[in-house]
Amino acid sequence: MPATTLEDVDQLTLEEPLAGDELNSLWVESASGRGSSVRAELRIRLTHAARAKAPFHALLAGHGGCGKSTELRYLARELSDAYDTLVVDVKRVSPLDLQYQDVLFLCFQTVVDYALKVKNIELDEATAERLIGWFDPVTVAAVDAQAARVGDASGSLSGRAARLYDAFTGRILGGGGPRQSARRHTEDRFDELIDNLRALIEGVERASPGRRMLLIVENLDKLDDPEVATRLFLHHRAQLLQVPCSVIYTLPMYLWYEPDPELFRGWDARYLLPMITVSDAPPSLLDRAEPQDVDKARAGREVLLEILAHRVAPEIMEEVARHWAVSYSGGVLRHLLFMVREAAIFAIIEGSPVVRYLHVERAFVRLRNEVKNLLAPSLARSEFTVEDVYRALGDVGDWPRRGLDMTLVARRLLQRLVLLEYNGQVWYTLHPAIRDYLRLREEELQNRARRTS
Repeated sequence: MPATTLEDVDQLTLEEPLAGDELNSLWVESASGRGSSVRAELRIRLTHAARAKAPFHALLAGHGGCGKSTELRYLARELSDAYDTLVVDVKRVSPLDLQYQDVLFLCFQTVVDYALKVKNIELDEATAERLIGWFDPVTVAAVDAQAARVGDASGSLSGRAARLYDAFTGRILGGGGPRQSARRHTEDRFDELIDNLRALIEGVERASPGRRMLLIVENLDKLDDPEVATRLFLHHRAQLLQVPCSVIYTLPMYLWYEPDPELFRGWDARYLLPMITVSDAPPSLLDRAEPQDVDKARAGREVLLEILAHRVAPEIMEEVARHWAVSYSGGVLRHLLFMVREAAIFAIIEGSPVVRYLHVERAFVRLRNEVKNLLAPSLARSEFTVEDVYRALGDVGDWPRRGLDMTLVARRLLQRLVLLEYNGQVWYTLHPAIRDYLRLREEELQNRARRTS
């Protein structure tokens, strides 16, 4: 049910993936606005894999805030008859220091929790002893002693195994020396870890006849450091592919354009979830575009307006304000929700009973002031300079455009939502907030030049 008061808007515009009952009440089919059927294709491929009793490993890229997590959760719901789907969230580990051992052990821990704490599977003695035997004797003794001290010394082998994996996860998440030690142990006994994971997955699947296991590894697409992401997806691709069940890994946008073919070798599929289109295609494309490309921006705006209608009742937000919020968002769902939430706050402060255009405009200014910082190079790395960025962007009048040289700068600007890519006969444009900032900057430079001439 949409918000019917301005005070309720906040809770219905949180920038979080939909889950649970929200998928029933707030989810909107967006394929027509994206011009793509990525979720449907994944559903078909995974259904075929389940029938073949074979693992399916895929990569999913897309702009941040375009709705990947929500689409993946809806996919899990569509596949609920064929798969037990578990979400592995890697953001618990610092993105500046993420390594393949962390990712794979978090996958293992997620399966352990599901098998032993959710499904309450009692492992047979051989499997439980194998899981426990993966750890070094010092770790086993320390965890058993801690359990005895707190009165949690369960006689169950499954309970003992669960405590060990919980403790080891604490090392992975804790950082410093314990994390490095845990990584070395994982690397040294990697093959055993994979064998144990396979045994655990088979146990879950035996307890749920006819169902397979699917892992969705989220927030890898948010890795901002190309060195970390390249090390993970290129140098340790083989390890990621050894997970013995179906897995969808999210992929940073800039790696989608990686020219090294080794990055994508071995994967069953890779997909780019397109942005919901709100920008009209460049004139050079419209001259020979297919009808669906001409109408795609209209379809995209209608999808976003429907998403808004599910969250904010029409009587508390003027129609013109809705249309401007959609246009200002550039199709970035996260930014659309941000602006509507901020605009509702401005309306409350002003004493207005509804969100009006001027409130959305103020929210857009706030968004512009935040996203302009995305033009700056990272303090942690000197990949490129500010001059490189403005050179790559050129004049505001150059956008939208059909072609884009995938330089390092361009790929990073796509990752940061400075540049947006739309699907079909692909074209690129500036995020509306970036366009507005560049326009103001150009005016300031011209005024400065006149004053000094």
